[in-house]
Amino acid sequence: MIYLKLIYLKLICYIKWLLGGIILLKRIVQGLKSYFSDKKNRIVHIVMGISLLIGSVFDSISPYLRIGLYAGAISFNLIRMRYF
Repeated sequence: MIYLKLIYLKLICYIKWLLGGIILLKRIVQGLKSYFSDKKNRIVHIVMGISLLIGSVFDSISPYLRIGLYAGAISFNLIRMRYF
């Protein structure tokens, strides 16, 4: 009897863990949808992409600088979406 209660408690903990993961995944998907559907974010990424393309015509841009610029744009957009 005690063994069955222990299995039951473990099963309940596992179900709660699964539901928590599903809720977290749902929040992540909703956040990504809102990020990609925002027009201002797309405009910032388009302008940055065009400016990097034009800049690369005149001089070589290191991959680390490109990654840093995109990470900066993403963090700026996330801060703008959350606090403004």
